[in-house]
Amino acid sequence: VLQNGQSVGSIDEGEVMGRVIEDNSLIDSSVNELMQESFPVVDHSESIENAKHYLSRKHAGVLVKEQENLVGFITKFDLLDFISAEG
Repeated sequence: VLQNGQSVGSIDEGEVMGRVIEDNSLIDSSVNELMQESFPVVDHSESIENAKHYLSRKHAGVLVKEQENLVGFITKFDLLDFISAEG
């Protein structure tokens, strides 16, 4: 979730679906009410190892910044593609 170009939170489809199934009144909730902590951020000049560190944990993705601008998003699938291409 971005606000004024900055990451302020994230939405996890599985988490939202689970919460809505448990309490269907949440279907009318705002994004702000359902969002979780923001994804971790790495600088575009950092090694892929830093992104790998976050992705091997609970994070579904990592935001990439260049200077102060968000310029990309790396997912676990992107990382697997990268690793398989290297091999």
